[in-house]
Amino acid sequence: MTDKEVRSGEDSIVRRQAEKALRDSEERYRTMIGNLPGFVYRCENDRDWTMSFISDGCRDITGYAPEDFLHNKKLAFNDVIRPDYREQVWLYVQDCLRQKKSFQHEYPIVVAGGETDHWVWERGKGIFSDSGQLLYIEGFITDITERKQAEETLQNERLLLRTLIDNIPDSIYSKDLACRKTLANLTEVHYLGAKSETDVLGKDDFSLYPQEIAERFFADDQLVMRTGEPVLNREEYILDEKQQKRWLLSSKLPLRNQEGRIVGLVGMGRDITERKRAEEEAQREQAFFDQLVETAPEGIAITDIHSRVMRVNAEFLRMFGYQVDEAIGQDIDDLVAPPALDAEARGISRSTGQGKTILLETIRRRKDGSPIDVSIIAAPVLIAGKQEANYAIYRDITERKQMEQKLEEMATHDFLTGLPNRALLLDRFTIAAALARRNKSKLAVISLDLDKFKSVNDTLGHDAGDQVLKAIGIRLTRIVRASDTFARVGGDEFISVMLGTSRVEDASVMAQKILDSFREPVSVGEHQLHLSTSIGIAMYPDDGEDLETLTKKSDAAMYYSKGHGGNQLKFYSDGDARDNAGFPSARE
Repeated sequence: MTDKEVRSGEDSIVRRQAEKALRDSEERYRTMIGNLPGFVYRCENDRDWTMSFISDGCRDITGYAPEDFLHNKKLAFNDVIRPDYREQVWLYVQDCLRQKKSFQHEYPIVVAGGETDHWVWERGKGIFSDSGQLLYIEGFITDITERKQAEETLQNERLLLRTLIDNIPDSIYSKDLACRKTLANLTEVHYLGAKSETDVLGKDDFSLYPQEIAERFFADDQLVMRTGEPVLNREEYILDEKQQKRWLLSSKLPLRNQEGRIVGLVGMGRDITERKRAEEEAQREQAFFDQLVETAPEGIAITDIHSRVMRVNAEFLRMFGYQVDEAIGQDIDDLVAPPALDAEARGISRSTGQGKTILLETIRRRKDGSPIDVSIIAAPVLIAGKQEANYAIYRDITERKQMEQKLEEMATHDFLTGLPNRALLLDRFTIAAALARRNKSKLAVISLDLDKFKSVNDTLGHDAGDQVLKAIGIRLTRIVRASDTFARVGGDEFISVMLGTSRVEDASVMAQKILDSFREPVSVGEHQLHLSTSIGIAMYPDDGEDLETLTKKSDAAMYYSKGHGGNQLKFYSDGDARDNAGFPSARE
């Protein structure tokens, strides 16, 4: 077989492997999209939102098949947007595209069969060319009908709750838009030191409380009624009929009529005076604990029993690149575990959930996706014998790992060329020999030595010689297969272990490629050096079964090649090379 035929065969194999990898990647991509709780799309920016791609998830949401929408085959996507929302959707998306920002919004759709009470949430963005021209829109749509129905139910429940508050034993009251009392239960009347509800109805807080307290309450009332947002569980104090400070856990909610217009507010307060006294001591202890956590040099995350983040310290945020609100409430494993180590991370969470303490060194992921070497201590938080939470302490050991890796590389690689050294060569040979024995195949040990290399050092200096060795190392590494090992074992001497060599001719082809590679000169500064090499080959197991024996024999064959003019290869199995195993080294 010629070199060209060999290269053609190898190219064909590589091409088939690349095609298979591409198919596998596409299949994984389609599977991922198919598992989304919605569908992805690509469309034109026209009034029809003409689809050029839409995933199969649209069938579950709209009732239509993806192909119905493609290029408006049966209907345009604009047709399923409820008519009273179409213009609103169009104008909103166009405004976002003009600003070249992503968009997200909610709107109702008309599904197959004509139902109009289905709602979807959409997020998308425009894809622009380098020149700023809009090419198309890409986005994701999911069904939020259940959420919208739940919101409506919740609003009704709140309205019902506001009509039943008189039965609650806490302080309950309501106010109109002028902040005058329109309702007060017995507890509220008692707090105000009044005899009956009649004594407080129609009065504002300035008529009922000291100036400082009344101003505070008035500001809160105005905020709730102006924004429609409740003030919930705020701890505040009042002065009771004896002018003693009484602490309340207070909430204020906007009161709306059936049209949804704010007509006042509803407030409630629970007496927590005794609890506040007990909490003051607990707060002092908590402040001490908080200081320890926040100033700790390790990243600390506290999670609930479902692995959701409850608290993280400053070092955790710095280490993993998150903001507090990005971390709180997230699953700790989703937050910092790389996909490849997801099973390991969830195994740790399960173990701590079972009350175990785990110590290990592993890899975690920052927000930007970059890896970070960490040591982890993960353990449960037990309160009165009951597991209430879990914690994990992360220490960044990246520098230590890099140092260990550098030391390991220094121990196994040549410092000049970065190629494997003799120690790593021996390790890989041992593994390769075991595989060869099991597969009943051969190995080739190829020794090569640069011809007349000493003259390079003598004429151009040792720095130039080092540049030559590095260039040769790079060149020959590209020639040998990825499964083979190419090592520098000293000076200008290199050894390659060639795997899976079923025929002696395979080793000969590889050695000839190495010889041919020296036809190209090596550039050193302004110099173009024309070099050559001498090669010797020994075969496992024919010439020996250990690296030392095979190296000696491949060296003998290489010395024979060098002694007979160089720039050639020789097998030890050839009689003349074997007979001259003691041939003196021809290295200059």
